[in-house]
Amino acid sequence: MEFRAMRRKRQQLSEEESIGILQRATAGTLALLGDGGYPYAVPISYVYADGKLYFHSALSGHKVDAIRNCDKASFCVIDKDDVQPARYTTFFRSVIAFGRIHIIEDEQEKLETARLLGDRYNPNQEEALQKELEHGFARMMMIRFDIKHLTGKKAIELVKLKTMDFTTHYQSPLGGITLASDGEALVGLWFDGQKYFADALDTKHTERDDLPIFDETRRWLDTYFSGKAPDFTPKLSMRASDFRKRVWEIMLTIPFGHTMTYGDIARQIARERGIPTMSMQAVGGAVSHNSISLIIPCHRVVGTGSSLTGYAGGIDKKLRLLQMEGALQPDFFVPKKGTTL
Repeated sequence: MEFRAMRRKRQQLSEEESIGILQRATAGTLALLGDGGYPYAVPISYVYADGKLYFHSALSGHKVDAIRNCDKASFCVIDKDDVQPARYTTFFRSVIAFGRIHIIEDEQEKLETARLLGDRYNPNQEEALQKELEHGFARMMMIRFDIKHLTGKKAIELVKLKTMDFTTHYQSPLGGITLASDGEALVGLWFDGQKYFADALDTKHTERDDLPIFDETRRWLDTYFSGKAPDFTPKLSMRASDFRKRVWEIMLTIPFGHTMTYGDIARQIARERGIPTMSMQAVGGAVSHNSISLIIPCHRVVGTGSSLTGYAGGIDKKLRLLQMEGALQPDFFVPKKGTTL
């Protein structure tokens, strides 16, 4: 079957953006052919993996009967819905998937699906998940949705916002900070005057303070500078090569109050790529060119032997940030010359 093309092409999301929404969201609406030929749409939690959606269900009910009667289905996720009263509209972003839906009969696949869902909604709790499976696995039904067609759409106002970058300013205890956004995601966060300042900022940009992403980032910064670990991350858009993005993604995993070495990052990338070694100098370049400081915590990356080096915001700020997080160890030192990665 040839699926219908989207009429308003300018508002269409890329496949990567659409998949990103499916990976981020935790629930959507599953639409099936219900009793008497009436559409049956039900809100449901899910997990996305490798081009498929997975759900769990009770062993019987309207949803199960509908799936057994017709394997064609659609699934919709709303990622953004900012009401704009003065404009009589909403700034929305959503995805709809079309595909074939199946009740999983294979016991191994059923178990793997249960673990996928468990890890998605209660991560790093293997013991608790195992107990739940031992207690209730026989009463669980697992469902697989094979995606055949995927489209995403966003409001025309968001399309127009993406034609330029926006900036605003934040005053922190360590000095002024410039924030940059494409209208939806944060693309830059720099200490004013730091090395590589505004290197990800489009030459066409304007000041604007009222973007939701700026409000969310200010809340993150307020929490962070109060000495607490924020429990959320603003939406980020990394303007960098694939290699730098991977380094930045690894830095995002470093917890508040902890550090990682350049060597740790290099070894992780080498393992992922199946190569013996990865250049720590290349890693160091990616760390120093981080365009979203603090939130992507490059200040938590230290050199060999606990040397403090490579922070574009300045070593004095790196010291104060680590001290504020309680991560400044007695053996940390600042090299007198050169760098020790």
